[in-house]
Amino acid sequence: MLLKGMTEKTQKNYMKGGFTLLEIIVVLSIMSFLAAMIVPFIGHMNNTQKTKDTHEILRNIRTAIIGTPNVFDSEGIRIIGGYVKDMDAFPKLYEAEWDNTNKVWKWKDDDEEVVNGRGQPRGLWEEGRSLGSTDLTEDAPDYSSWKGPYLYYPKDPYPENTKELEKQLKGVDELDDLDPDDKGRFEQRYVEGKLSDAWGRVLYFIKQDTAEGPSLLMISAGPSGKIVLPDPGEKYNQNADKENEDNIVLEIKHREWYNLAQRTEATYEILENIRTAIIGPQNVYDREGIRVIGGYVRDMNTLPKLYEPIWNKEGLRWDWDEDKEEVEIGKGQPRGLWEAGLSLGDPDLAEDVPDYSRWLGPYIDYPREDPFPDDTKNLLEELKKSALDRLDGLDEEDKKRFQQRHVGGKLSDAWGEALYFIKEGSGNETSLLMISAGADGEIILPDPSIGDTHYDKDAVNPEGKGNKDNIVIKITPNEWYEPRNIGKEEETMEILQELRRAIIGRVDAIDAMGRKNVGGYIGDIGDWPKLYYWDDDFDDPSWIEFLENDYEELYGQPIYLWKKKTDPLWKGPYITEPWGIGGNQLIRDAWNNEIYFEIDRNSDGNEYLRITSPGIDGNIDTEDDLYIDIFDYEWKSGDIAMMDKKKIEDTIKILERVREAFLGADAFDASGRRIVGGYLGDMGDWPTFTNISSSDGITEYQQPQDLWKIKEGAGQGFEWRGPYIQKPIDVLRDAWGKPIHFELNENENRLIIISGGADGKVDLDADDNDDIARYIDKSEWKVGTITVRGNIYNESYDPKEITVKLHHKPKGSKEKVITVPGRSETGPGYHGINLQVEDVVCGKRNFEIIIEGEKREIDIFIGIGGTQSPTKERLNFYIKRPPDEVDPPEEDE
Repeated sequence: MLLKGMTEKTQKNYMKGGFTLLEIIVVLSIMSFLAAMIVPFIGHMNNTQKTKDTHEILRNIRTAIIGTPNVFDSEGIRIIGGYVKDMDAFPKLYEAEWDNTNKVWKWKDDDEEVVNGRGQPRGLWEEGRSLGSTDLTEDAPDYSSWKGPYLYYPKDPYPENTKELEKQLKGVDELDDLDPDDKGRFEQRYVEGKLSDAWGRVLYFIKQDTAEGPSLLMISAGPSGKIVLPDPGEKYNQNADKENEDNIVLEIKHREWYNLAQRTEATYEILENIRTAIIGPQNVYDREGIRVIGGYVRDMNTLPKLYEPIWNKEGLRWDWDEDKEEVEIGKGQPRGLWEAGLSLGDPDLAEDVPDYSRWLGPYIDYPREDPFPDDTKNLLEELKKSALDRLDGLDEEDKKRFQQRHVGGKLSDAWGEALYFIKEGSGNETSLLMISAGADGEIILPDPSIGDTHYDKDAVNPEGKGNKDNIVIKITPNEWYEPRNIGKEEETMEILQELRRAIIGRVDAIDAMGRKNVGGYIGDIGDWPKLYYWDDDFDDPSWIEFLENDYEELYGQPIYLWKKKTDPLWKGPYITEPWGIGGNQLIRDAWNNEIYFEIDRNSDGNEYLRITSPGIDGNIDTEDDLYIDIFDYEWKSGDIAMMDKKKIEDTIKILERVREAFLGADAFDASGRRIVGGYLGDMGDWPTFTNISSSDGITEYQQPQDLWKIKEGAGQGFEWRGPYIQKPIDVLRDAWGKPIHFELNENENRLIIISGGADGKVDLDADDNDDIARYIDKSEWKVGTITVRGNIYNESYDPKEITVKLHHKPKGSKEKVITVPGRSETGPGYHGINLQVEDVVCGKRNFEIIIEGEKREIDIFIGIGGTQSPTKERLNFYIKRPPDEVDPPEEDE
């Protein structure tokens, strides 16, 4: 193809010669056009990446301020970290001014905060001066809680910019000497020591109020580098100004870090749970409409004691100083809600330490876990750095912060700060305040040193901080005392009256003779019930009896009102066995308090037993005590107990029954002779007195065991026909349950049956003895000499002889006579009998008649006194009492 107007030769030469000027111009035009298209596209791609990077920078700053986003605890409350967690506020925004001499930005942290974009949160990477410096303003933060840095010191990402910008300052003394555009460009691009975006331009921070609270805006001027900041008092509006359209903004809203509503609600829930642990659930009533009390108060009958925690530096924990006086004004905690203290009675404890034997907790979980363990670690590190390695080594502010924030083992609020407990009033009028210091952690407690004992919800300090945001729940007396008191006094008085009846019987009880009938324990035993205290000896814990009649304030338990006593007079139990084990087995009142028993003597010299309920407060010897007394004159007449008179009568009856067992009943036959029966009448001799151990297994007493135990080998005409008395458990006893004594004088053939009386001591020869005795003399069951006269008739024939034997003593003793036939003037033949016998045992005696080898036995009766014996089996006889016999001596009482 040939170009128009050129020969072939010419065209070839042209091709060999290169591009023409026109061609070059055309090519350059095309390339310029393409470059104009490509360069903006590359710039756009670069801005997109820088935008992403700037978003990442803002998110990192956000994390430094409030911690990792969207992390929540088990209660659903967002976990706050970073600067806000430690300082409890957004970082202050301070403006920097240029130091042209040193070529650095210098922070004006002693000035007011600049919140409209020209300040930066310098506290994220560098600690400011602590609050208290005279150079600082009142609202400067207290950096004692600062645990940063939270960000690395900000460096200029494009250091070559720094050199170019510094060239503009040549010949200039101050930044204000530059023209406004150059100054603005310098402030935006010189970012060494300032937070900047991905373009190397300074970031802007604005604080502004919202309906839910202050928020923090972090702003990059974006790809254009243009931004219009709000005037003081105005809000930033991204859409209002065209220059702000490409700004990159990240807002930290108030609710993201403050969580006031959630933490307040959670703290109220914590306090309500503690309230439930103390007095039980609300709005629970019995059938009478009386509020049912539960929790600690139900068991312990009082509000929990508040004890001050003491720091244990070896164990790195809080210990409880429970042996000191209660700390009522804010410094103590109710440790008894989750852990029982030592039991009442320990000599090292204060008098008002509660008796934890009634404790049925825990009523709340042990507050072991610190909700903010990182705080704990940092606080411990600070403590270790202190000079003395203990709390006193810290200054007052640090010590207060340690006590408030180190809450492992203490009750705390949703902000992880220790709760405060204050008691107001006294006794039954005591109120308990449970307080959280609230969001600001500030609280002003009453100062007892100036007579201030009441918490003031409106109290503020000179800085304007104080109790305004405190969260308070109050347990009033009508919530814990009055509902428990309704009906409890009457119920407790009935318990006391029941105890009185168990000890002494009914007040109005009289016997058939119109005499006061003493019953219960005293009626049976004849003495005050012994009082015992629990000795918690490690090897051998047991009940120990108090010494008698020391009349000191010694309170004990009458354990033998329900425990079986070895004394046979004990006929209990007199009350239902109380619940509990060992030292916890106590008689209790309607409030579940221990009932106290004390034996004392009044000014009139009367001994009395006082039974006391400590009342609603559970403390003995206070004004709400309820008690009744039992005086000795209610069961004694002079030095003799009223029931002892009856026991004397009963003992006489017992001794008479024993005497009757020996002699038989006091009865007479038709001829007026006393009938001798019982053991002596049947066996004809004293029983064997055998040593028998009493139920204590220690003491032995001589007892007539043959009265209830079969005895063989008495001899013809004598036979054991017992038992003559009921077999005893161990030994024969009187009405006091004391062993009956037997004294046999074999020379005088006399037996004395003795009761030691009320004191149980046998001493008949003593002038002041109260012994009761009965006697059995020989003359009551033997006669000295008797004559047996009679005739034995035989109508068929007269035997040559008849042998007559009278078995008048045991063990083969007999008298024999041989008779010869005779004739009666009025009848057939007879044999006359005339038999004289000495020392004859009275009773049914065996008369043996032998007629020509044939034996016949006849029982004849030999009595005491009388005249003529009736005829029996044609044997006539009478017994003549010797003239020298005398009546037995009178019996003593």
